[in-house]
Order: sequence, then structure tokens, then C-alpha cells
Amino acid sequence: MSSPSVRVVPPRVEFREVRVGEVYRTTVTVTNVGGASRDIVLQRPPSKPFKFTFNAPPSSSVAPGLSVGGSLTFSPEQAVEVADSLEFLIDHLTTVEVQLRAYPPACKLLVDSLVDFGSVTATSQVIVKQLPLTNQGSAPGQYQVKFNGDPSVKLSPSRGTVMPGATQWLTVELSTHMPGLIEEMALVKLQSSPDRSLRIRAEVVDQALQIYDLQGSPLSCLSFGPVYNGTSRVERVVLKNNGPATCHWLGFLQDTAEGTELATELWKSTDAALLGRRRETLNSKTPHGPDPSQVVCCVPKQGRIGPYERITVSVRFSPLCKRPVEDRKRSSSAGPQEYAVFLLFQLVDTMHGFIPLNAPTAGHGVELAVMGLGLPCACCPSRAWTSVSWAARGASARTCCACCATSAPSCPFISASARWRSSGRSRPRGWWRRASVRTWCFRSPPANLVVSVCARRWTCWVM
Repeated sequence: MSSPSVRVVPPRVEFREVRVGEVYRTTVTVTNVGGASRDIVLQRPPSKPFKFTFNAPPSSSVAPGLSVGGSLTFSPEQAVEVADSLEFLIDHLTTVEVQLRAYPPACKLLVDSLVDFGSVTATSQVIVKQLPLTNQGSAPGQYQVKFNGDPSVKLSPSRGTVMPGATQWLTVELSTHMPGLIEEMALVKLQSSPDRSLRIRAEVVDQALQIYDLQGSPLSCLSFGPVYNGTSRVERVVLKNNGPATCHWLGFLQDTAEGTELATELWKSTDAALLGRRRETLNSKTPHGPDPSQVVCCVPKQGRIGPYERITVSVRFSPLCKRPVEDRKRSSSAGPQEYAVFLLFQLVDTMHGFIPLNAPTAGHGVELAVMGLGLPCACCPSRAWTSVSWAARGASARTCCACCATSAPSCPFISASARWRSSGRSRPRGWWRRASVRTWCFRSPPANLVVSVCARRWTCWVM
């Protein structure tokens, strides 16, 4: 109990880091802060190993503003914590108590209670976090970690000793081979301190790429529709990184994927198509069919994409006529050719690492089917413009002819280059025949391309 008329300094006495055989001293003073004299009596002296020497008579009157006191001595006999008190009686009515404490050297271990890995990707790699365990005391302290939870989480070292003022780093390892939510608890036992519960949290997600159209809808097949041979059409798609980590991606064609079609002539029967393909393979020195990379390509083909970021990728479809030039000269009734190829967008960062046999196979790439129809194109003058102007050597003559061409609704225009040549078997001697190349651009044509019989003396075909 304290009294408003007196003040004790210090109100509490503590001896820390005491050692056996040493002597520790301090002074305790009692001051009369009231307006009248007070009788201050030492009522209860401390017990051994504390010793208090009062510098005033056992019972004395202290005037206002004056003080009495004494010397407090502590001599530890054992390395244990000791508690005692001093009691002063004021005017034989009020008791003022001073707490006495002595603490031997001890450890004070501190450790955090949470290890949060956050959201990580399932890359079959090991993520490591360091947890500090600090000893702020004056004596070495021991610890022990007990954990029997998820085997994908490991803590080390499980026990040890931390010296005064030092820090021991506990290693927490997380294996990211399977997606899922991890919530685990570990018990850390500390010397001279209460046990601490260590919470370990992580969310392992399967990072993958996703493809959307420009309107935001998922896209698995990109159809270009009919496109004339020798022309190109470009469509844009959106590539999204559905994961919390920045990664590198790569886009490439799957040449050997099932269902791939390159310049397949749909208007022929199966037997005729197989026979023609066999005949072209035997007569050609180059591999059958066009190069897939010349038909379909994406820009860019690779790059870096941030967490949950979206980028735009342009896909170009350029159908090519696989028939030789000689066949195109002899025939003007070529049919449409179907193309179906598959683009694979792959995460490069997830292609490495160890995956256990019992872990589910996660698809870190996304496939986009690209379909299109290649239409042959022929431009020919109508019979009304078949008049021929002959020119002598060194002179020139122009022939005006009307070409008739149409296009599918999805092809707004076509730019075609045609070569004109003379097909007559006889001409006057000394006259000169000159070939020329012309280019037309047909905009908003009708629904179908009209291929008609050319004039006897002039023919044209698309190069």
C-alpha cells in the first residue's frame, strides 16, 4: 500500500544477471512530500540474502521535504530467482511496500508465430523461407520443434541451442509438386518461455496459359474461313497468364499433331485424293505439301508475361497452292483446300523440375486449333474483249479486257497478279509477241469465283 504523503525511490528494486559469489547494492530513500511531519518506521526488514541498513533511528519523525533511507545489499547463494519486500510504516497507520527481486542469468527466446508462403505455382520445386529465433537473454537457451503434418512441409533443425544475443535461423521448406491449400501447425518449445504455436500457410496453384478472343470469351478454335491462295488474313487473340508468377512463354506449331490437314482437297473423293498425293510424292523432289510455318504463324512467338497479365498475339493464315506451276497451267478447275493446324503456347519455366509419379499431370500449355479454307483464284478476260492487237518489233500494243472474279463473303477483296501470253499457233513472220503482267484488285465481289473458258488466243492464270 502506498501513501500520498511519502514517496519511495525506487518503488521497485530488481537485480538482474546476478551470479553466485557477487554482492549487489542499491539505495532506497523515503521522502516526506506532505505538509506535516511524519513518523517513518522500518516495519519489516528483508530476509536473507537481502540486507537493508537503515540510516535513521527505527522510529523517527521526518519533517516536510526531508527524507530517510538506507543501503540494500543482495548476496546470492544460489542461481535461482529470489523475491522479497521492504515495508515502511507511516504514522503507525499506513504501510508502504517496496518489492525486491533478483534474477539470475536466463535465456529469452523469441520466435514469430506465422510463416506465410502466399500464393505459389506448382512447379515441382522447393521454396525455402527462413524463420529467425532470437535469444535476447543472458544465458544460452534450448529449443525444440515438433511437427507431424503435411510431408510437403519440412522444418530444420528440429532442436538446438541459441547463445545469448545470437539468432538461429529455422528453415521451412515447401515442395510445390501438387496444387492445394496448406494450413499446418508446428509446436516450438522454448526454454524458460511458454511454448509457441507456429502456423505455416501456403496456396499452391497450377499456373497455366489461357486463350481468349477480343471479347473475353475462352477460345479453343480459331476459324479464318475461306481465304484465297496467295493472300493472308490476320486475327488477334488474347493470351493470359493465369498464375501468380512471372514466366516466359513460347508458341510453336505441332507438325505431327493428330487431325492436322495441309492443303487437303475436299472436293475430291478419298481414293482420288490419296492417289494424287501418292503421285505428287513420287514426282516431286521436295516433301509433300506446303511448309506449315508458311501457312500459319503467330507474332510474337515468345515473350515474358507477368502475373495474371494479358497480351495480344496476332495469328496469320496464308494458304498456299501446293500444285506445281505446270499443273496450274493445264488445269483451271482446282478446288478448295482445307487447312487445320495446331498452335501450342507453352510455359517455359514449368518445363523443368522433378514431378513424382503419383502427382497429377498439370497442363502448363494451351492448344489453339487454327482452321481455314484455301480458295484457288483465276482471272480471265470475257469473250467480248478477245480482240488482239499485233505490234511490230520495237512497237507496243494494248488490249483492254474485262476480267470476271468473285469472292466468298469473308474475303472483302482479292489482289491477283495474272500473266498473259499468246496461245496462237501461227503469226505473220516478223511480228513480235510481247508478254506482260497485270494486277487487279477486286473489291466487294460476288459470292463465287467465276472461271470461264478463255479466248483461243489469250489465256491467264494466277501466279
